[in-house]
Amino acid sequence: MDDDDIWLPNKLEIQIKAMKDKGFMMSCTDGLIGKGIFNGNEKSYKKYNAEHYFDTLINIYKEKGKGDLLSFEQGFPTVWDFNFLNVHNCCICSSVVVEKKLLDKIKKPGDEVIYRDLDDDMLFVSGLTESGMKIAEKDQTEEHKKMFKLSDKLVSELKESDIIIISAPIYNYGPPATLKAWCDLAARIGETFRFKPNGRREGLLKNKQAYLVITSGGTKLNSSEDFLTPWLKFILNFFGIEKVEVISADQMALDYEKSIKEAEKQIENII
Repeated sequence: MDDDDIWLPNKLEIQIKAMKDKGFMMSCTDGLIGKGIFNGNEKSYKKYNAEHYFDTLINIYKEKGKGDLLSFEQGFPTVWDFNFLNVHNCCICSSVVVEKKLLDKIKKPGDEVIYRDLDDDMLFVSGLTESGMKIAEKDQTEEHKKMFKLSDKLVSELKESDIIIISAPIYNYGPPATLKAWCDLAARIGETFRFKPNGRREGLLKNKQAYLVITSGGTKLNSSEDFLTPWLKFILNFFGIEKVEVISADQMALDYEKSIKEAEKQIENII
């Protein structure tokens, strides 16, 4: 959570019960806000989306031509489906709860989980032409040093992991920019790959299992429009990771519930 957020005592209990009752794998809640100050006279806070932000949300839907999607006649909707969130994401990050079915399925007692959010402090390789990011320390600029420090961390995480789970959406038929940046920083000659005397490449990350959880709005996975899945499998093979299994939650904009249920079945079938 953010340092100015607080959960109510029964928040998780109520939220998890609702998820089980509805069969949802992910949920979020509205938040209470008093413009930063508790209203002592009314003994209450304002609801962030349903009250404090309500007029703004109505205008957003009108501007995007989705006025007929949700009338808001009954106030702010209590259930936010994909069509609603596709217009404007109202999720309060501090409230999100997601099932760990995938991790529970493959995680063994005593296993350590390393979590990497690619939206956190990711650096993009720019103006770096040397193969495999191999630059003598004396020739490194301050920008190079920052990249190598992060690169060392990413490579270390890959080396230490027996199982690698990558969750990624398809953006404009390809990978998110941060995922491409991660691959660029993880591609280190002598660390994740090498060249043999005959000039052929060899991946150095052997005996690892990778799971790719790929989501999309309208793109069908493994179709001619899907440039993310084959590219990511190739990159992992390039690193030496040959065991790659794909879990698909594609075309969510067409049938959200169907996509989620099919993804759940794929997770259940993982041995």
